[in-house]
Amino acid sequence: MTTVLQTMLTPGFAPPSRQPSKLRIFRKQSAGPNEPKFGYSFSTMEFVVTDLSDQGLIELSLDMTQMPPGVDSMYIHDFCCTRGNSMAVDTIMNEQSRPLTQFGVDATQVFLKPSLLAKELVSVGLLVAVHERNAPKPELILCDPQVGNGPPLPGPGGELIYPAVQLI
Repeated sequence: MTTVLQTMLTPGFAPPSRQPSKLRIFRKQSAGPNEPKFGYSFSTMEFVVTDLSDQGLIELSLDMTQMPPGVDSMYIHDFCCTRGNSMAVDTIMNEQSRPLTQFGVDATQVFLKPSLLAKELVSVGLLVAVHERNAPKPELILCDPQVGNGPPLPGPGGELIYPAVQLI
């Protein structure tokens, strides 16, 4: 676990609102025979929850504008997390930002509601289905940002100590 110190904060300090994280799937250039052929990157890899009484929502969306070559479709198949009830699905949406009732071939965005314990760090995984041209079935890729919690704790000199990785 990383500890981040931040000093000289104003009394009304409030962390910036969480930005949505875009998930980009890409084809690896030189994947070996036993390596996955697709990789991924999130625009935000770590999320920090600083208020345990109002943990807000974490928005993850699949970037459909940069589909890997040779891929016909991609969608969010499901999600998982290291502690089963630490995240709940709040909303699932399609590419046109219309709500869906469940994950499936149209799901491209998910809003997760964290329910973390004090000083808990969890991994969240999105299971993304990538369907290549002429493939009999989609390939599933596990893509995982991390979610850490707060709130910041007072240090010995009055500074705030963040018990999880701070948002970049």
